[in-house]
Parts: sequence; C-alpha cells; structure tokens
Amino acid sequence: MKYSSRQAVGRPLGTVGRRRPLDVRSPADVRFDGINHYIDSVTTKRRCVVCGMKTTKVCTKCNVSVHDRCFGTFHTRL
Repeated sequence: MKYSSRQAVGRPLGTVGRRRPLDVRSPADVRFDGINHYIDSVTTKRRCVVCGMKTTKVCTKCNVSVHDRCFGTFHTRL
C-alpha cells in the first residue's frame, strides 16, 4: 500500500526516441545509385549508421551520419 499511489518516473515507453528504420531514412535506390554522395562535416556528433560510434561526418545526399572508413560499406550492396 505504501508504494501503490506512486507515479512512474522517467521517459514514457514507446513514445520518445524511437528511430525510423534505415530504409525510410535512406531508400535503397538513393543509397546505392553511386551519384553525388559526398562526406561533409557537421558541428554536432551523431551515431554512425554502420558501426554505431559517434562521428561528425554525414553523407550529404543520404543525410545519414557515417565515418570516412564506413562510407564505402554503407553505399555498397552485399
């Protein structure tokens, strides 16, 4: 009875911070076309879509964060 009226603390489940799938963020026909994909620097750090480490580089056409070393892997079909 002591803890029954206690409100939940923290972020609500399933409503905040849910990432969109990679297919939605960067469609395959754009990702693998091989035209006008360039690496650019940004001021904020984001997670690389390939390795998950933080980076300040993005692909200008796909608008996803990716390291220099992961750039080729991300834009190549396996």
